[in-house]
Amino acid sequence: MKAQTNQFSARRAPKARPPCRQMLSLALACVVLAVLGVPEARAQGMDDFEAQARGLEKQVRQLEERYLKPELLRSRYKIETRFNDAKVAYLLEDYGRASILFVGLVDNPRAQSFESYDEALYLLADSLLEQRNFLAARKYFQRVVERGQGPFFQNAVINLLEIAAATGNYEGVAELNAMLDNQSELSPAVNYVRAKTLYRQGKFADARRYFQKASQVSKFALRADYFRGVAFAAEKQFDNAEQVFNKVIADHKPKTPEEQELIDLTNLALGRIAYEKQDYDTAIGYYQRLKRTSPHFDQMLYELTWTFIAQENYQAASRVTDIFLYLENPDPTFVPKVKLLKADLLLRLQRYDLARSAYTEVVDTFSPVKQELEAFVANQSDLQTFFNDLVEAQIRGEQPDYLPTLVQQWIDNSDVLDEAKLTVSDLASVRQSIESSYSAIEQMEARLESGAHVESFPKLAEGMTLAVELESRMVGLRQDMIEAQYKLVSSSMSQAEKQQWKELEERVAKLRERYEAMPKTRAQVLQRAERIQGRFSRLRKALDQVSFDIESQQEQLEAIESYVARNNFTAEQLRKIDEKKAKARKTLAALRKLQGELRQEIDVARQRVGMGDKVTTKEQAIRNEYRDMLVQQRQFLDNVQGRSGGSNGVSVENLQAARTILPRVESKLQTYFTRMNELVGERTQDLRQDLASERKMLGMLDKEVAHLMGESKAVTAAVAYRGFIGVKRDFRDIIMRGDIGLIDVAWQKKEDMTQRINQLFEDRTAELKTLQESFEEVR
Repeated sequence: MKAQTNQFSARRAPKARPPCRQMLSLALACVVLAVLGVPEARAQGMDDFEAQARGLEKQVRQLEERYLKPELLRSRYKIETRFNDAKVAYLLEDYGRASILFVGLVDNPRAQSFESYDEALYLLADSLLEQRNFLAARKYFQRVVERGQGPFFQNAVINLLEIAAATGNYEGVAELNAMLDNQSELSPAVNYVRAKTLYRQGKFADARRYFQKASQVSKFALRADYFRGVAFAAEKQFDNAEQVFNKVIADHKPKTPEEQELIDLTNLALGRIAYEKQDYDTAIGYYQRLKRTSPHFDQMLYELTWTFIAQENYQAASRVTDIFLYLENPDPTFVPKVKLLKADLLLRLQRYDLARSAYTEVVDTFSPVKQELEAFVANQSDLQTFFNDLVEAQIRGEQPDYLPTLVQQWIDNSDVLDEAKLTVSDLASVRQSIESSYSAIEQMEARLESGAHVESFPKLAEGMTLAVELESRMVGLRQDMIEAQYKLVSSSMSQAEKQQWKELEERVAKLRERYEAMPKTRAQVLQRAERIQGRFSRLRKALDQVSFDIESQQEQLEAIESYVARNNFTAEQLRKIDEKKAKARKTLAALRKLQGELRQEIDVARQRVGMGDKVTTKEQAIRNEYRDMLVQQRQFLDNVQGRSGGSNGVSVENLQAARTILPRVESKLQTYFTRMNELVGERTQDLRQDLASERKMLGMLDKEVAHLMGESKAVTAAVAYRGFIGVKRDFRDIIMRGDIGLIDVAWQKKEDMTQRINQLFEDRTAELKTLQESFEEVR
């Protein structure tokens, strides 16, 4: 029995259930048994075999009503059922399962005439979009659009434009816009997203036209008006932009933080326009409308400072820099600029000691960072290769601390680099999703190819398990009837017959021992399944510990790499370190691969156990053999003459009535098994087709992702490299400006001293001349 239990799998859930779910499963089993009228113990009055047989017949009918008929109806309306299942998964936000179910539906030629086909196509695309699988989502949104006007046409258009904007891939957008031009009515949402896409493409005039249309609806009015003004400003049409922005301020009263942020951005835009027009007082008024709680408050202070400088109001500008430097979390890219600006202003205000201190602080703060950068660059044999490796590490989910903290902040705040990294991240996520899908398909195929394929269909598996339970109850009833019949005829047996019976009973007893060790009720099956599930869970837990150990080693390797990057080593030392790091990486990669293979092997093995597997098939054979042995015992007793008709409280008529009913019940149950197996076979074939369609789609997607991944990694690495070089240049310029500022302070002090000396000489000369003239008059 131990060997048997080791092979039996849990039903339904692939993960170990917590104790509360175990209790819930057992409770649900009891509810189902109660609905079917199956008692948890033998009925009282166990000698009333006719009543028990009729009870079993009723339970078989209930099984047919509860499981067989609904599944037959489901088979008849297969497409509708598939759509409903997929839509439920979508509404439950199980987008992975929803996309698999929808793929099998939309790629089925028979589903083309299904009345909800367009909805299925759209929900498939949206499920993929929710998983950020932009490539596959775009493919199916395009199919929705190609089918022409319908309830999902405009939503599909919106999503296609959003995907184009998110990925920066505008292939097919021009054709899409041309098609939209021929549409009589477009929703405000379509106009708004269309305008945004045109704006991102630099087509500002066209963008303004659609922003204007979208602004007619209150939902989009504020955003559309703001971006229309931005589109004017992008073409330096400042008067038109100012008019639009003023209208935004006048017409919209913010009610949410998002709306308030748009108003803040509008005030910033008006301030910039006023600055460009050299109307500095007006610009200051717009800037000062932003509150300290605004997410753009630091940007406003920086621009306000330059506005005061343009007015030559250096005192006010200096006060603004003080406010900025006291902010809790200013944009780190502004901090060194503002500190230098503060020092420049102090120099202009002739506060030389404070200016010298400010310049010195800048040099002292950022010189170590500059030196660290230079050391970092010196330690890299090929900086471009380093950034290629860095992008690879980010794709693997690793974040090595290679760069100084402040430099990392500068790079992290790069919008261009953020977009590039997000693209690579999305592609990596799609690749991971593809690998997970392949793994799931392999597990499902393993189950479908095994005897436990019925477990792929929980409702059918439940119906089969309950049928097996009824079959066990029929065997139990036959056993009770034989015991009763034996009591009736035992006194009539000859010695030879008693010996034959003893030998037969010994053979039956050996088989009965094996039969009694088997689970006979669904609750017992679930309990055994939970035990086996626990064993699988312990295996997974042990594997997770291995995973933790691998990641710990990875963290140690990253710490070593960080230490090496921050310190100076000889070329020979670096060569040896690189060799050891390469070896460690190779070992970790091999361990990860082996761990993944073991995890997949465990998951596949788990899928291959359950109803219909080797263990349950063997148990069914034992059940059949035991039933056949009971038949032999009954035939033996039938042949014994001289039975008593009513002794021991059991009537021959009662036994005979039960015997008449039982074959009919067993026949109905076997028919039930046959029909259910046919349904399982049909559903299995459908699922195999779905998996084949999914494999085909994944294969196409995998090739496209691999191509884009290569391009994106190269672009991201190049952008990161240029960003780093830019940061290095910025820090060099910061130190240079600080050093020049110190020279300027000394020079300006010298100039002021020289000017004062010259002035003293001029004053002295004038005084001497005056005295001389006075002396001449006296003389």
